[in-house]
Amino acid sequence: MVKAYRSVDHRIKTEQYVMEGIPRFSLAEPTKIGTLLTEFNADGEVLRQEYHRGRDIVKELSNFIENKVEIEETGKEYEKIKVNAVCEACGGEIERELDRQRPEEIENVGVVPIYVCKKCGRRYYSMNDLLLKRLINERKDLFEPNELEELEQDERAFLATLQANIIRIFASKRIFRLKTK
Repeated sequence: MVKAYRSVDHRIKTEQYVMEGIPRFSLAEPTKIGTLLTEFNADGEVLRQEYHRGRDIVKELSNFIENKVEIEETGKEYEKIKVNAVCEACGGEIERELDRQRPEEIENVGVVPIYVCKKCGRRYYSMNDLLLKRLINERKDLFEPNELEELEQDERAFLATLQANIIRIFASKRIFRLKTK
């Protein structure tokens, strides 16, 4: 059983748990059109993110983390995700872009998680290899047969190529890669 805490805006954040040998925690947010479920590593980087149409947030979270969740009502404001990174431009604190919205305002969630400097507003994206592998496995239909063959032959090289392409795409939009400490 995993203990979790519900804030006054109905977001539910779990305590840390270990899955696949990695310490992590999850957040369930009741959004405008369903439930956004996000799993983070200890540095505040997204490892997995799914949007579900279901409105039973506790059930959705339990299924997401494959464990029963024990909820404690905190009566407190939502505690934003702590990101273990600082802005490369000004040294300011980084926060998750979705933490700037109330959950009921969240409607469109990008595939690539976005973070923002609280001080200067510089934007960052986060795409670690665990998240990238998950996205590849969930959407193999987006890849050509020769790309899938490359993936099978040398996963590390394939991921490096994809990361380089992602960097170029976001660099053109002046969104920088998040570097945790």
